[in-house]
Amino acid sequence: MPPTSVFKALQEEQNRDVAWKLKLTSMCMVVFPLASFFFVKFMHAGSPSADMWGGFAAVVAANIVIVCYVVMAFNEPDPDSVPPQPPQPLKSGIWAMKKTD
Repeated sequence: MPPTSVFKALQEEQNRDVAWKLKLTSMCMVVFPLASFFFVKFMHAGSPSADMWGGFAAVVAANIVIVCYVVMAFNEPDPDSVPPQPPQPLKSGIWAMKKTD
């Protein structure tokens, strides 16, 4: 098997959903912590602890993004698993002897 790059692997058909989730999460890991930092810092303007509260908000936002990514990963369908078959109704009486093709 020839060596492949990460970018080529992510462009394959079976990996497109994973690549989309990775792009979305990467973008959120940049945008949400920075936005929350500056928003909280703006809300606490003039306070000597504005940077501390902004940093705290950024850490919380980053952890929320990580938790969302883990939840999305666990909710992905397993390609190797077989979907369960619905139970077949029990046949009794005259229906037990009747063949259905």
